[in-house]
Amino acid sequence: MKKYIFLFLIVSFISCGNKKEIELPEVSTATKTDMLDYSAAYLFFNPNEKDSVELNRKNLISTTNWVLHVDKRLALKQAIPTIKMLQEKKKNNEMHKNEDAKNYFSVNNKEIENLSFIDFTETEYLVDDQFSKFYIEEHHNDYTNKFPITINFNKENKITLNGTSAERGELVAFIKEFADFSAPNKETILYLNFDEHLTFQQYITNLQLAKKAAGDLITIAPIQFVYNEGKLPDCGCTL
Repeated sequence: MKKYIFLFLIVSFISCGNKKEIELPEVSTATKTDMLDYSAAYLFFNPNEKDSVELNRKNLISTTNWVLHVDKRLALKQAIPTIKMLQEKKKNNEMHKNEDAKNYFSVNNKEIENLSFIDFTETEYLVDDQFSKFYIEEHHNDYTNKFPITINFNKENKITLNGTSAERGELVAFIKEFADFSAPNKETILYLNFDEHLTFQQYITNLQLAKKAAGDLITIAPIQFVYNEGKLPDCGCTL
């Protein structure tokens, strides 16, 4: 087991003769604080190339848990395509596969001043012109006994729930009250949408906030939407 004691991760590449720094997303709490049998990949932020991401995956081993160290300054439009590519690479490696191996993001846990890990093994990212409102409409037959809710974090990092503005500090209570009033005793599924201009830090913060609403009858959908607002269908509605 490797232990991390730094609040940010510094990786040196001797072959390149330089040092590269990753600033990890910060969280106030996380449940998984140790990691065994893993290999890592690094997604670097370059302030001089704001539309690209530099990936180092040389140490990834397909049969281990994968830990992705993603710089918190990266925009989702930079980070998510690379993350999706790595997910597909691992999924499609039929020759060397470990069904028990998972995928994690590393984060700086301020509560313990050490690294923690967020599991995203089952997460599927739909991007560009995808948004849960339209996804739910297309798959409406799947929700006969379920109640889907669209939560959107827009490019200003403001929040809406089914198109209605929600205050950040009241979101968890709002979700629970809305679900209980609209569909009592029904399973509620939260579909999370993120504007692609949000940073990876904002993504992690919003994801952890939404997870606080999860419970016996409320779950987070494994599908998450990272959208380009300019590519979405014109619905004449508030997202």
